[in-house]
Amino acid sequence: MKAVGYTATDLRVGGYPAIQLRGVYTADLVRAGGYTTQEMKEAGFTVSELRTEASYTAQELRLRYFTAAELREGGYTAAQLLSGGYTAAQLKEAGYTAREIQAGGYTAA
Repeated sequence: MKAVGYTATDLRVGGYPAIQLRGVYTADLVRAGGYTTQEMKEAGFTVSELRTEASYTAQELRLRYFTAAELREGGYTAAQLLSGGYTAAQLKEAGYTAREIQAGGYTAA
């Protein structure tokens, strides 16, 4: 598909599901092609790929129902999750230490 000049957008418009682009197109190209985060997740793109290749923020992924634990596995820091709207309790549940959460900017009010 890619070798003959089709873009991810061409394939989305043509009805191809994101899973058929997995392994052929990088996450940034699939995102630019108009596929949703959910479609990309279902196609097997990892949180790490969504973070490093497609440049999704923690807030964007939180709004699309990714857990703090998934984002931690994908390489997001406690600071990124806190600024993305996750709570200290969610970070603790995801496995961040109290020191990481405090270093990430959390302060008890």
